[in-house]
Formats: sequence, C-alpha cells, structure tokens
Amino acid sequence: MTPNPSTNKAEASPTNVIVVGAGPVGLLTALRLAQSGIHVDVLEKEEKLNVTPRACSYYAAALHTLQRAKKFGDILASLPIVGNEGWDSGVVNLQQAKLTKLLYQKVLEAGLVTIHLGTELMAIEQDSNSVTAIAIRGGGNQEHFQGSFLVGADGGRSTTRRLLEIRLKGHSWPERLVAMDVLLDDVEFDEKFPSSLFVDPVYYGLMSPLEEPRAGTESLWRCTVAVDPTDARTDDELISEKNIEELLLKAVPGPRPLPFKVLRASPYRVHQLCASTFNRGRCALAGDAAHLNNPMGAMGLTTGLIDSEALADALEFIIHDGKPISILDTYSDEHRRVFQTFVDPTSTQNKLRCAKFAKDLLIDPSTRGVHNVTHNLAAVASSTSLRKAQDFLSAVNAPPSTAAYESYESLLADPTVEIVYISTPHSHHYQIARAALFAGKHVLLEKAFTVNAAQARILVQLAREKKLFLMEAMWTRFFPLTLYVRQLIKDGVIGVVQRVVADRNLGRDIEKLYGTEHRLVNPALAGGALLDLAIYPLTWIFQILHHDSPLASGTVSSPPHVSSSLVKYPPTGVDETATVVVTFPESKTQGVATASLRVASNPTDPGDFEIPIGHGLFWEADACARYLLEGKTESDVMPLDETLLIMDVMDRVREENRLKYPAEVEAH
Repeated sequence: MTPNPSTNKAEASPTNVIVVGAGPVGLLTALRLAQSGIHVDVLEKEEKLNVTPRACSYYAAALHTLQRAKKFGDILASLPIVGNEGWDSGVVNLQQAKLTKLLYQKVLEAGLVTIHLGTELMAIEQDSNSVTAIAIRGGGNQEHFQGSFLVGADGGRSTTRRLLEIRLKGHSWPERLVAMDVLLDDVEFDEKFPSSLFVDPVYYGLMSPLEEPRAGTESLWRCTVAVDPTDARTDDELISEKNIEELLLKAVPGPRPLPFKVLRASPYRVHQLCASTFNRGRCALAGDAAHLNNPMGAMGLTTGLIDSEALADALEFIIHDGKPISILDTYSDEHRRVFQTFVDPTSTQNKLRCAKFAKDLLIDPSTRGVHNVTHNLAAVASSTSLRKAQDFLSAVNAPPSTAAYESYESLLADPTVEIVYISTPHSHHYQIARAALFAGKHVLLEKAFTVNAAQARILVQLAREKKLFLMEAMWTRFFPLTLYVRQLIKDGVIGVVQRVVADRNLGRDIEKLYGTEHRLVNPALAGGALLDLAIYPLTWIFQILHHDSPLASGTVSSPPHVSSSLVKYPPTGVDETATVVVTFPESKTQGVATASLRVASNPTDPGDFEIPIGHGLFWEADACARYLLEGKTESDVMPLDETLLIMDVMDRVREENRLKYPAEVEAH
C-alpha cells in the first residue's frame, strides 16, 4: 500500500520503533535504539536465526560502528585480522551467522527489545504520528504492532520495500555464486594477507579464513566460487558433494588430493541494485533492503552496518530531541549517494577484475549501471604494421567485425568510425588529432593533450570550426568518486578549499628500466615527468581551485602565476622530477603539483607496483558517448578552455627550466 505523507515535525507518538528483520543490520539497529532508551519490536518471519554462509569480512568503518554499540570491544579484539593490523584499521573476519548470534545476545542483554520470531510482515499503515505493522504469526494469527517509526532491514527480498512501493534500480549478474564454509587441511596461504580474491574468466571468487589459520593444521575457511552462467543445474544440484569438490579444486591452492569437509554451502545470485529512495513517510530501509552489491571486496554488510548506525542516530534525534522527520530524507540522500558513487562502482570493479574482462570498451555498460549508451570497437590501426593491429585485436578478444588497419589514414577513411581515441606518445598527438578532425571524426585525445599550448589552440579552433567533439582524455575526472568529491566542494560541504597538494610518482630505476629510448625519457617522443605524470596533479589543482572553487569565477581574468623546478635526466635531458606551484590571483588560492619518474610516493617502500589503468577508462568513454548522443562538442567535466590553461602552465614550466623538445616535435 502507499503510505500517507508524513509531517515534517515529529509529533507526540509512541516511543517504540518496529524493526523488520533479525539479521545483523536489524539487530544492530535495535541494539542502538535500546541503548538510548527506545523500545523496539523486531519482526522476523523465520522461526530461527539465519545461519547460511553469507558475508564474513568487515572493514574498519563497520567495526567502529560495532564498537560504538558498546560492549563489543572485547569481542572485536579477539577476532582474526587480515593483514595483521589492529581491528580498528584492518579487516576482521567473522561469519555473518556468528555476528548475528552475538548481536542477538547483546540485544537480549540490553532489554527494551522484544524479538518476534516466526512473525511475517503483511501490511504497513502509517499516518503523521505513527506506523502500524500488520503481521501473521506461525499459527496464522494476525497481530498489529504500533510504533513511531519502522525500519525495514529484511534483506534483498524485502517485504518492507515492496509494501512501500519502492523500486530497485540497477542490474543483476548472470552467474550464481556458491558460498561454502569449509574445513581445509594444511592449505597454502599468505601469512600476512590470508584473504585473497582469485581470478578466472568463469570460476572467479574469494577465500578468507573464518578462524586464525595455522600452517600444517586444519582450519575453517570461507570459499566463494562463481558458477558458469550457462550452468542450468538447480541450486540443490550445485551444492552436491561432487560439484562442491569440483569448485574447491578450481579455487583452493595446495597439494592434491585436497582434504576438505564442507560444513555449509549456499548458492545465491548477486546484484548491483539500489532503492530509488531509502525512506517513505515514517519508514526507512537499511542494508540489503536498501542496496545490493556483489561480495568481492567485503562491502555489502559493511555498508549495511554503517546504514544501521546512521539510521539509529537519525531516529534518536527525532524521538529524543524533536528534530524534524526530514532527517530521514538526509539519511536516504547521503547513503544512496555513497552507494552509487563508491560502493557500487568499487564492488563492480572488484568483480570485473576477478572475472578478467579484458578491455574497458568491450565491457557491457549495463554491468556498471549504464543503460543509455553502447560502445562498438569499429577499428584499430598501427602505424608500423597490419600484424600489430591484428595482434592487438586478438589480445583484447575484439569482436570479429572490428577492422584492423596498417595506417592511421586507412582508419580515418573508414565511414563506420565515429570517434577516434588517440593514445600514441605525446609527440604524435597533434598531427594525428589534426588529421582526424580534418577527416570529420570526433576525437578523444590522451593527456597531456599536446606538446605545447600552440598546438592545443589549433586543435581546439579546428574542432570548434568543424563542430566536432574534442576532449582531453583525463580519465580520472570521470571516476564516480572524483565527481562526488567535486560535488562536495561545490556544495561547500568541506568548506572553501584554499590549497591543493597533489603528487604522482613512479619510483622507478630509470637507467635500468628506461635507458635512453623508452618513451618516458625520449625527447623525440616528448618524454619526461611533466607531460606524462604532472598532468595528473595539475588536473586536480585546476578542477578544485579553478573549476569548482566558489572563490573562482570560472573564467580567467588574469592567468595563474607559475613557479617551478625540474630535475633533468642527464642521459637524455628530459625532466625526471617536476615541482610546480600554481597561484590563482583572483581567488588567492594555491596548488602544488609534484611528479617524478624516479622518486616513489612512499620513499620508505620504493618497490615496483602496478598502476591500475584498466577498469576505469570506460567512465570517460561512457561520457563521450553521451556527449555525442546529446549533440555536444565539448565536455563540461574536462572543458577545452581548461585544457588550454593547463597547457599554458606546462609551457611556462618548460620555459622557466629551459626544457625544449626537437623542432619537429614542437612544430605546429
């Protein structure tokens, strides 16, 4: 049924709250409310607590939530920690079933809470003062529960959500997962980081200890393994002894035969779904009733427990302090935003990494909640040979319809190509982009945009004259988390930003790895830290202090002041380390950008590491597709005028430090 609209102020009403669902989110909510003196009725349709394998790991934010519920510190201190960190900063492993039992016991100890097992919610009625939950007990008897508010924490198939007529938005994954609690004898594991994700195109998954593992002994593990999406067997068939053994052999390292004993196994489907709102009237949703995500990365129940704390805080403010019911709107808006901008994309990328989707453009946009654009890899080209283009297509498992060309000119002549992505060394950006624009193609041009500002201005003018789309491919600007941070700044949530310090380093042994010919140190390819690395911190400085700052007008009445220093790489003369100070006179703000090929971000740990360039490029590709659909020729997230400003800054840095590239590279 559709509830009546609530008033904005909490009026005289019962001081008890109804919680639907006796899982960890519902019980933690009840515990928090009881500890503040609020009576709670918990309705659980099952006759006993759920013990099937589900979540088993929790991040520090959720652990702080548990600690603030009082009397949990002693329990948390005794739990196994991933990474040998303290419980307040690492990841704790604890089966959801055990957490539920612990919370159940704490709720009973707290008093003020009545748990009604075998009581199924059937209807909700509410007015401006109260909520009535109509439920049926196991014997078929109907009972009415009245409260000032109702919390729906009744899981992914939430009856509360259905009765409130709140829809889920997002998508479901095609495969099922099988979660198993398994006793394994002498399994191989990393002593510092025993939890791990394992990568496979089909049978990806995770392993995590449910008790402190010890080499050479039997210990309890959670193993979750994906099943082939085309597997038509029933859930019961999936958890047969034979199939469980097959799944474990795919996942668990170590000698064979594999000694194991399965204590529990549970198949389930996974989703990336978010409710259109987390509240309606005097009712609110939390945990899986509000949002669902895949388990790769331990973000599901962690987020649900954080929901629980925030919702309990909101209800306490309303009931005890007479705050307006609109606080529930704030709870809904903020927690939906966290899910949409962080939990959903991060858990999605965790899964995609495990499932080994090769290249971003070939990933179905619907898997990241994008349904209004599609991408077609029409053609690729190599400037040196047809074989290289063909090898690239094979490496990314491109569709058979994708053409391979042995020259850029041939690709630009292909009428099926609508937009060209150019990712050559910087030295070739200008020439190829100019040719693409003259050929009538839209262009996504890698950063740094060009070698110098003069080249950039010619491309911008040409694109505007021809009414073609052109954008610098600063992929990190399109991350959901980046957009969220920028919105916080625009809204003034964190105050007015006065200074930005941004850093981007590689920490490489340059002589050993790059010599003199590698593109990063080769002047003929416009190599160096400034164009290749400093562009990242510079874009953060400009998007925060120029693009989004309330102190800036968005236009440049006077150019920023630039002070810089470059450390040259003696064998080739390009810069290996760059420091740039940018001062905006209009807003009186300042940014410091540092970048180095040689220096590590953490000087105490200069070891090699991979920079994750995959599974993130598709956000800028999605944006480009939307711009084209909307008929736009410029991006409001990465504006061309801002690209020109940044190119001007880099020109001044090179001029101050007498860094010049060969004439043919600088030509325009």
